[in-house]
Amino acid sequence: AAIVLYDALHRRAVLGIPLLALCRALAMAVPAAAISGRAAISGAADEPWQLLAWFAAPLFVYTVLVSVVARREVEARSPARWLGVLLVIPALAPIASLSSGLLPPLTEERAFGAAFLVGAMIAWVARAQLFATPLPSRIAARFLPRRVKPGGVRVPRAIMAWIGGICLVDATSLVLLGQPALALVALGLFFVVTVSHARIAGS
Repeated sequence: AAIVLYDALHRRAVLGIPLLALCRALAMAVPAAAISGRAAISGAADEPWQLLAWFAAPLFVYTVLVSVVARREVEARSPARWLGVLLVIPALAPIASLSSGLLPPLTEERAFGAAFLVGAMIAWVARAQLFATPLPSRIAARFLPRRVKPGGVRVPRAIMAWIGGICLVDATSLVLLGQPALALVALGLFFVVTVSHARIAGS
């Protein structure tokens, strides 16, 4: 229903943006519901549904922020581009799930993996913001050589980078949930998305 409504109403920012974010959050909630249903049929204990909010809600907020910026991506002077600075908040929010007491015990390997992904995510989100921020010629030439004209902005490139960052958010969540193999899959998809954006416009 969320997908159909988004397809019909996506041109209306007031409805389209939250519907898109809902689709992304449900991409985690629907499989969780399916697995929980199978567990109930087999007589297993109920799944801790409150844990889902620590991972689905940040994805909802992350998608909303990226979508708001994307609505104004062709307007180089749009103040919306500064919302990218806030993306680090929902990107790191899944870490708060450690306080829930519902996760598997945090091993040294998982802690190292989560720390690595968090560092990579912060660096990636910050780098993407550079594409959306007007920069002096000297700084642009140093940090974004051959990519951004001095003083110019390329918001679509920033948005594509932030879209790819969703894979890093997923990878971090999977590490916290004790699924390192699936986290590696998500990390691999991050590289697939990033490389694909060199030829396929993601925004």
